[in-house]
Amino acid sequence: MLRRTALLLVLGVVAVTTAGCSGDGGSSSQPAGKPTATPAVTPGAAPADTKSVTVGPISIAVPTTMTLLSGLSAQPGQTVVGYRTAAPGADGRSGALVVTTSVDATRTAQAEAEALAKAKVDLHQAKDVQVAPVTWPGLDSAYTVTYEDASGTAAGQQPLHTLVLIGTTADKKGVNVTAKAPPDVFTSQSFAQIVGSVRAAGTSS
Repeated sequence: MLRRTALLLVLGVVAVTTAGCSGDGGSSSQPAGKPTATPAVTPGAAPADTKSVTVGPISIAVPTTMTLLSGLSAQPGQTVVGYRTAAPGADGRSGALVVTTSVDATRTAQAEAEALAKAKVDLHQAKDVQVAPVTWPGLDSAYTVTYEDASGTAAGQQPLHTLVLIGTTADKKGVNVTAKAPPDVFTSQSFAQIVGSVRAAGTSS
């Protein structure tokens, strides 16, 4: 059962990230969810007991206790790397971190963020969807998207808290970093701080 719930969680994260770096059309008009000027995460120091992992044009600090996920699919031009928390939360579900980069971002970070937020509201009835711009070293443009994802949850389970960093580099590479976990795991595993450790190549602060 634990393996099944973890697999479903990971599949949900991968669906988010591959959609977020796609080249499909989309509007960059009014963001879905609650507009906010406060980003969900800003660049910061890496958590303790992590290792730096490079994925395409970025690096990220990944806890040494996380397990590398194998067999993740990617669209042409993408690199997808995922990790899962070693210990599940109180309800038996693990957290997942998936990094997706693309060699050619065909949409702006704003358009990607707003398309993701709209899809989560329209298709998955996500709650508390928020989109905000954020200044990020080495990224020309970046946005955070947060929402509570109740899709696939059983009775008595809390929605999965989801944080997504979407950005583009100066040479038009796409970046999508998605952290998804039950609230207790999201906090105990410092997922926000992990996402905050993302750095574009050639930057250190």
